[in-house]
Amino acid sequence: MIGRLFLLGLLSLGLAPGTWLRTPVALGLDRPVSLREVHEPGAPPPAGWSLEGIWEYSGEGLLFGGYSALLALPDGRLEAFSDRRGRCTFLQPDAPQGPDPSAQRVLADQAVDPAYQTDLHDIEAATRDPETGQYWLAFEGFHSFQRYGPAHSPQGVRVIDEEVEWSGNAGAEAFVRLRDGRFLAVSEWGEEALLYPGDPVSDAAPVSLAFGPALGPEGRDFSVTDAVQLPDGRIMMLLRRVVWGIPPFEARVAITDWPVSAEDADEAPVLAPRVVLNLTAVAPPENYEGLAVRARADGALDIWVIADDNLSAMQRTLVLKLRFDPASEGRDHSERPETESKAQKQKARE
Repeated sequence: MIGRLFLLGLLSLGLAPGTWLRTPVALGLDRPVSLREVHEPGAPPPAGWSLEGIWEYSGEGLLFGGYSALLALPDGRLEAFSDRRGRCTFLQPDAPQGPDPSAQRVLADQAVDPAYQTDLHDIEAATRDPETGQYWLAFEGFHSFQRYGPAHSPQGVRVIDEEVEWSGNAGAEAFVRLRDGRFLAVSEWGEEALLYPGDPVSDAAPVSLAFGPALGPEGRDFSVTDAVQLPDGRIMMLLRRVVWGIPPFEARVAITDWPVSAEDADEAPVLAPRVVLNLTAVAPPENYEGLAVRARADGALDIWVIADDNLSAMQRTLVLKLRFDPASEGRDHSERPETESKAQKQKARE
């Protein structure tokens, strides 16, 4: 534990191996973003998984890079958000990029509520309502949630600094809008998860769920960096650990069971993700922080992952595409029925 905290201290100071050499940059929206395919496969992935591609994006300006969150848009694009309040919208790298590829990669300065213009900078997580196009961002440092319309206009903000006991650099790294309308937020070190009964920008109070460490030796000392709900209702999580190396990171992919209903939260077991993939073994080591998923017609899933380059000359903005087939697990992952509430249970006893 001490060694890990020491490494994290170095990292936060910009002294950890692979991050201390910083690239001088300036703000700029008109600079092109380039794309190249990377051929650096690692070990063969386990059954049910395949690595479909690795790409590197390169650009200049403070609004490029540092991506900590990723959304899969319905039109075949991906949208990444950075810890410098930048937004990059781009075609999936395995799709035809068109006659002017750079025009398909758009950088923007993410708008925030004017009252918090100087407070909200570090975007760590994003989640989206596929029906309305609304999306929500989780900010670190000044812990808060901001809701946006489909055209990126701010629609409301909720500051939770007084509601949580999270350190300034350990906010809501994972933030998921569940299909039933609830929201799940997990702090970076996974000590607790907040389950909101509805839109967290509203005044609804969350239920605090205990969040245990990832199960098995492959999950020790990892923190959560992003999460997404799978079509079967489970939650897939991206995990990260700081190690000695260049770059100094290891990554895993884990899956949790379905979140419990809000009424039964105090009766629920600890949420403990089960590691299903050693990402560092199959792909180049990087600071992977963003996770998105698309369902395929054959029942498998396209898993997209993006790396945060930490504004470092020794790290890269990599995008990975993996294929995951839940059927390979040999388990029944059909949608579970809603958990009975305490009121329903009491009525059944009467």
